[in-house]
Amino acid sequence: MSETILGQIRGWMQQGLWGRQLAEQYTSYIDALLLEIFRESGNPENLLLIATGGYGRQELAPFSDIDIMFFAENRDDAAAAERILYQLWDRRLDISHAFRTPRECLEEAFRDIRTRTTLIESRYVAGSRKLYEKFRKDIYPAIAYRRQRQFVAEKLKEMGKRHISVGDSVFLLEPHIKEGDGGLRDVHTVLWLSRVAFKVEQLQGLSVLMKAHDYKRLLDAYDFMIQARYCLHAESGRRNDVLSFEFQRAVAGCLGFADSKKFSGPERMMRYYYLKGKIIRDISHAVLVKCSRQYMPVFRDFTKKRLTDDFILSGGKLIVRPDDLLARRPEKIIEAFRHFSQTGKKFSSAMKE
Repeated sequence: MSETILGQIRGWMQQGLWGRQLAEQYTSYIDALLLEIFRESGNPENLLLIATGGYGRQELAPFSDIDIMFFAENRDDAAAAERILYQLWDRRLDISHAFRTPRECLEEAFRDIRTRTTLIESRYVAGSRKLYEKFRKDIYPAIAYRRQRQFVAEKLKEMGKRHISVGDSVFLLEPHIKEGDGGLRDVHTVLWLSRVAFKVEQLQGLSVLMKAHDYKRLLDAYDFMIQARYCLHAESGRRNDVLSFEFQRAVAGCLGFADSKKFSGPERMMRYYYLKGKIIRDISHAVLVKCSRQYMPVFRDFTKKRLTDDFILSGGKLIVRPDDLLARRPEKIIEAFRHFSQTGKKFSSAMKE
């Protein structure tokens, strides 16, 4: 990354841009730069430049790869794509690229789950609008809406392995902002699966899959994680997503967490990080269950155990009877937490309401 671009990003941060707003600003900056280079290269009419992956999602971080795909009817325009790539590299941009024909898009998407995932988040940047219409009409629906069961199963399996590999807990001392439990990748997984299962193509579409309060909480937590990642990249001066002790004070300062009488700035930041990570983890889990339910069986423990006249253990969850008991008798909330501590089982959705 050039010092010019990094300086521009720091300027936006100082202006108060936050989270998704900051990432979208940087993405728009790169969009304009790529469009300019595409046109300077002769604006090849038989070539299409598509943003994929995190770039397609409009969530670029300062040292992220800029994922792009050149799309053409055949490989006759590969030389034009190569000329554009050389200019991008001359600008010191971290480009991750591919050149694909329609047939290659489909073959590679169904051969490699990661390729399919990046293409699901595709977005127009420059080139032939006619080719983009063809991509959206003939290629994209097959990639997004065929073999849904396989895609959902593989992404859930991938999510489980990812959590184990970086620490299967939100409350790590040095959490991985992107890949960790309650991190950005959990939000991405929700976006991928909701797109495949419910054809939700924008973040705003998630509002139909959850309550308004949970949707707002998810967006706030998502914004915080993006901002924390921006601060970590800026303070470390490289691609770095592990919030290690080395950078926690600098990142805390970047995020606005100062020392207080009781806690240091890094301690305040980490407490807030855990709060936001838990929100992402809990809400993501609920949405992923909805997305996966129609493609694979959901195995549950249907045994019931009566704990008291008011509380039942069923399906691995604590249930209260009747549903409005806690609203009518708030003192029962204390009893609910006692059962939670004794059984280790989570509250049902009705109890959380």
